[in-house]
Amino acid sequence: MKKNIVILFMFMFSVCALAQGTLKDALDYLPFSELPYDAKKGVPYANTYGIQNIGGVIPNRLYRNVQCTDYFLADDADTSPVVYGKFKMPGSSNVLLAVSFGGVTDWMTDVLVIVDANGKVLDSLETNVWYFPGIPIKQYRIDSGALVIVSVLEPISAESIPLDSFTQFKGNRVDYTYRIVDGKFTLVAKRKFEERVYTKAQLSSRTYNLWDGNEQPVD
Repeated sequence: MKKNIVILFMFMFSVCALAQGTLKDALDYLPFSELPYDAKKGVPYANTYGIQNIGGVIPNRLYRNVQCTDYFLADDADTSPVVYGKFKMPGSSNVLLAVSFGGVTDWMTDVLVIVDANGKVLDSLETNVWYFPGIPIKQYRIDSGALVIVSVLEPISAESIPLDSFTQFKGNRVDYTYRIVDGKFTLVAKRKFEERVYTKAQLSSRTYNLWDGNEQPVD
């Protein structure tokens, strides 16, 4: 089932993406975005640029379940990648790009990509996983020093929880913090938060981001 991504929670494509350029084209076209940056719901993208992803040079998957173990269209051209953020990295000539995959599907995955000045991919990190109408399973922030924090909901149950039909599940929010070192994402911290019941109604709220739950850390 397809739905127009403009209807999707992010209302993101305020500027139409140009069709099927390269990462170098995106680097040349897009202005730098300011840091810090929070990938919050309901914030339109200022600029976007559609790119090719020939050969899956940026790894990507669209997920069917909360655990992110059931996926489809992996590294497929139909995922319609769009660059929507371009960030400077302190002390480096490399650039951090934010890329969204999913096009007009009900599923969306965002990936942060480290590229050099010629658009060559040095490393990538999956940072957002969403399902219509704005249910986040992963969501990220970047601080002023280009430190990346990815918040992930990790269910207690090992049984697969379908994104399109769940009503609630017990789980923990876990924050993974990455530092960019020598062109690579390096995990430097992991913080687990208290167990909660997460409901579809809560996660679908247009004003709810994964870091808004006031969960208390347990480690």
